[in-house]
Amino acid sequence: LGALMRNAIDLGRFDDSTRWADEALSIYAAQGDFSINPAAVNSSAIVLAMAGRVEEARVLVERAAKFRAARKGAVFGIPYNAMARAVIAVAAGNPDDARAAHEESQMHFARMGMVVEAASGQFLLAHVILRSSADAMRSWARSLLQAARETFERIGFSRYVQEIDRLLAEAQA
Repeated sequence: LGALMRNAIDLGRFDDSTRWADEALSIYAAQGDFSINPAAVNSSAIVLAMAGRVEEARVLVERAAKFRAARKGAVFGIPYNAMARAVIAVAAGNPDDARAAHEESQMHFARMGMVVEAASGQFLLAHVILRSSADAMRSWARSLLQAARETFERIGFSRYVQEIDRLLAEAQA
């Protein structure tokens, strides 16, 4: 479900991503186990924040962090949790919190050697900023896109390079 959510976001199909997030939430509620897929839990929170369901997203991220703190979740979830907090901060209009959480996620992705995930996080956060009315963060969004573009170009992810070029052109207009 996490991959479906992220792909739907990448394709601009936000209604689909919200539907997948709601499905994931019903599964997690039934199982009460966030260790299944930390990326999907945090992707659900990201989708909720993008849909304007900021408080639900915040609660989900806090629950996932508590679950991990109790040593039930994977360390693997730490950068995804920070990325979710960055998106929530953008949705809530808190640029300083967004930058701090994003920097934390990037530090953890780098430490874990998760290059693609780091670039995907940059791409996602920039996309969220550009979709929001956060004019004060638009130059940061362009910087995030440039950084993600460099990585995607280096590793041959041409679809993302093309999408970033499109977003950068729209951001300049």
